Amino acid sequence: MKRIVLIQELWWERGTDFKKGDIGKLCESEKKYLVKYDRLVKGYMENIKMPINKELSPPKCLYVEIDVPKTIDDNEIITLNEKVILLSGTRMLVLHEEVEHLLRTGKVKKISNIY
Repeated sequence: MKRIVLIQELWWERGTDFKKGDIGKLCESEKKYLVKYDRLVKGYMENIKMPINKELSPPKCLYVEIDVPKTIDDNEIITLNEKVILLSGTRMLVLHEEVEHLLRTGKVKKISNIY
């Protein structure tokens, strides 16, 4: 039961963006549970039309300046206007909501808040 709770907590932190090493630690039934849990929560969010896995309090600033310390496996994010490629060693200004999941997982580092 503790492992199921841990899987759920990790989902709320990362979604299904688990490191390969972490996924490898799950047995087959736990992997199946993760997929079903993901579908269940995403389906619920679609029904209520509210992303309950996002921060409920608004960010202090709309834009953040971030550093990309190392190459990210999936190094592209789709923004409202364009596709942004996150290259190792770059610094950029992006909407907070577009990189929130990367900030939470530590894949990018916030340098400062901008307006």
